[in-house]
Amino acid sequence: MLLTEMWHGVGTLEAWRRIKNGHPMEIPEKYTHDPGDYGRALYFTDLQSRARAYAAEHEKKRLLVQATIKLKKPLVIDWRSGGSALDEGHPANLMLRLLEDRFGDPVKGIPEVREAVALRWRRELMAEGYDAIVVHHKEDTEVAVYDPRRSVTVVQAIRVEA
Repeated sequence: MLLTEMWHGVGTLEAWRRIKNGHPMEIPEKYTHDPGDYGRALYFTDLQSRARAYAAEHEKKRLLVQATIKLKKPLVIDWRSGGSALDEGHPANLMLRLLEDRFGDPVKGIPEVREAVALRWRRELMAEGYDAIVVHHKEDTEVAVYDPRRSVTVVQAIRVEA
């Protein structure tokens, strides 16, 4: 699966400078506030505005990376097929419940618990050969990449004033 025009809001000026200077994108050792809904990963969206919003949570200046992502075996969760997130019988909900039953819920709990569950999602899914989770929401696509050094090619790193 090849995804082009994907965006990532960079959390720190230092990380953005490293990417701008040609270093590969990496998953931070410790997240500042959120370990992610689909496990410890580097998160991308196909909406530049959404990436800007994430970047704005960290810095006064918006730091963005545009990338192409090449995935060999993504786990795909698709919300576009009608229904809503409130519909327990929706296939996407059934997939998420299955993952939460196996690995825990990465959205609930105190930060230390969320971090531990996020690490477990990443470790277990990678052990099964998955390199990412691709979530098709009705309004955008979100990608949680577990090994960005192998999957992500930076197209450009840009700084956008608020």
